[in-house]
Amino acid sequence: MVVVVQLLAADHTLFGVVHTAFGYLLYGLLALHVGGALKHQWLDRKPELQRMSL
Repeated sequence: MVVVVQLLAADHTLFGVVHTAFGYLLYGLLALHVGGALKHQWLDRKPELQRMSL
């Protein structure tokens, strides 16, 4: 019984670390995506933001 509880606690910790890592990865990808859109808008002078609006 104690071994099972220890394994569950270890799994919980592992999944928490993986969840946090993927959260930060998602924030990074979002920042790159927004940065790319702004680069096309301001540096390349392409109307990307107007094209994306409704």
